[in-house]
Amino acid sequence: MKIERLEVKNFRSIYDLSVEFGRITVLIGRNSSGKTSILNAIRVIFENLDTISTEKNLDVNTITEQGLRDQIRGLWFYTHQNKPIKLAVSLNFDKEEGDTLKDICGLESGVEKAYIEVSIEKNDNQITWKLQNIVVYGHVTETVKIAKEALEGMKEIHSKVTKRNVDLKAERFNPLTQCVIVENGTVKNEEVLKSFLDIIKDKVYYIDTFSGVSKMADIPIKGLFTQSITPLELMNAIRNVIRTFALRKMLYDYLRQIRGNIYEYEQPDRAETLTKSYEGTSLSYELFGSGDQITEGILASIISKGKHHVFLIEEPEVHLHPAYVRSLAKVLEILANSLDVQLIIVTHSPDFIAGLKDKRFVIGVRKELIETELEGYLTILPATIVFYPFRGGRLSESLARELGVVPGYFLFSDAVILVEGNSDRILLQRYIDILIEKQLLENLPKLSYTIVPFGRRNLKELIKVFRDDYGLRVFVIADNDQQGRKAVNDAKEMELRENYEVFTTNRKDILCYIKSEDFVKALDESLRGNLEDKYDVVMQDKEIRSVIDEMKLHGACKNGEDLLHRLSGILFNVLKDVDENLLDILEWHKGSLIERDLKQKIAEKVAPKLTEVPDDIMRIILSIDREVGVAYGGRVI
Repeated sequence: MKIERLEVKNFRSIYDLSVEFGRITVLIGRNSSGKTSILNAIRVIFENLDTISTEKNLDVNTITEQGLRDQIRGLWFYTHQNKPIKLAVSLNFDKEEGDTLKDICGLESGVEKAYIEVSIEKNDNQITWKLQNIVVYGHVTETVKIAKEALEGMKEIHSKVTKRNVDLKAERFNPLTQCVIVENGTVKNEEVLKSFLDIIKDKVYYIDTFSGVSKMADIPIKGLFTQSITPLELMNAIRNVIRTFALRKMLYDYLRQIRGNIYEYEQPDRAETLTKSYEGTSLSYELFGSGDQITEGILASIISKGKHHVFLIEEPEVHLHPAYVRSLAKVLEILANSLDVQLIIVTHSPDFIAGLKDKRFVIGVRKELIETELEGYLTILPATIVFYPFRGGRLSESLARELGVVPGYFLFSDAVILVEGNSDRILLQRYIDILIEKQLLENLPKLSYTIVPFGRRNLKELIKVFRDDYGLRVFVIADNDQQGRKAVNDAKEMELRENYEVFTTNRKDILCYIKSEDFVKALDESLRGNLEDKYDVVMQDKEIRSVIDEMKLHGACKNGEDLLHRLSGILFNVLKDVDENLLDILEWHKGSLIERDLKQKIAEKVAPKLTEVPDDIMRIILSIDREVGVAYGGRVI
């Protein structure tokens, strides 16, 4: 059994949400984005299914703990208790399960899908969970199933031959028939319901990794003894797995893929007390690392439950050293495929995302502002939304590598500021830091923003990736030159607003704002560092000395001319005569590459010494700070 889709309405931070799931699905986002609410919606459906009753009631007055009473109001989206919570899942069944289910409705061929819907309502002091609908879908005859498969085969062949997708929809002749078990809260056939629930019950399993450590009572000297942080269920799963040789070997093999060397359990066939051999000494399980304990418990739970199960796991990387997080992700992906199970995981680790081979079902979770009716009037409230950032191509992954961050890095950003080059990135960050130190910014200090150089990349494509795939607020700052004007036009064509999301500096390059003496000093230090023993020879060139003399008077720019651009071209020609091998060593294969390298080095040297922000750049940063604090296009930061 696999969960194909979840639909949630009016539950906690979720107003109206539909989520697709794959074999391994990873929910990632900031704290309080709604990731756990998605898992809990699944739990509310499956953990309450039983063959005794389709309705369960909770008397609020029986809840005495204040913390739990406070949670009741938060069960509904912003206390929308006048409307029911609606939760529904669409399921896919494997052939083995489908063959077991087909007899329920007398189908000749196996059951393929099912739909389950529940509701939660509050009346006075009573909360009611109710099973509303269960429908299974299957083929009436094997012939219809074969016809459907043939149609899909024709579609695939046609697409390969014509290189076009063809709209041959099986739905046109409705090959699946419905078998309604529960309709609008009414059970159509109790025996069929019982048989269905017997098959799917306990198939969804929540792996608890947050039980915490209980306090030790009656120990006069505190801190001497260690208790396991692993929940009892995970410890029992470990015991069950290590008792059987084949399962124990499987567990050890996967653990070695994560950590390399492992310490094996002693006397696994009598595992009431878990001990391991450590350097020839027998040590209690509790004395090993928390990350080891949790990882072993998670893997053992999956291995012991086995095929056809769905596992909900929160932060499997908890307590694990960052070096092992990527390996853990790879192992869980392998485990899901080899055991034919489904994993739905919540994580806060970009490294976990980086470890996955298939990122199609990496789901970003955020909050957006939506318009909704509250107590009879329209208002705007933040609600949980999801997006699939890795389905739009691999641009974000290559960009992450270029910036030296993992692909999931951008999932934790609220806004991105696109600038032309690395020197812009370095100096803009310093200017923002100065304004933060002076307490002139209200919103940027509270948020996660990223400054990204677009340089040679397609600016329109970058805007699309960050805005549409990642759901970020996007800002563009361009230089006051021909390339900058093109960037502004491209951004405006992508519907970014000038002076709100798109800005132009007053000068041709951000280095033009640097004082001439600081600029020349940083340039000289950079040239000395790169040229080493060739520095004196190169600096004897009259053209080079002439340009540097101009820089001493004017800095990086003179009357709108970029002097560093001119110097870089001259420097390239001089070095070709002095030492052409040095150009290869420095990767200065043309003047533009020299210019780019020197710009970054100069920016790195002057940035720490800056104490003031140019007026026009200050206005740009203040405008961005103001914009990220308000909603735009439904997005809230």
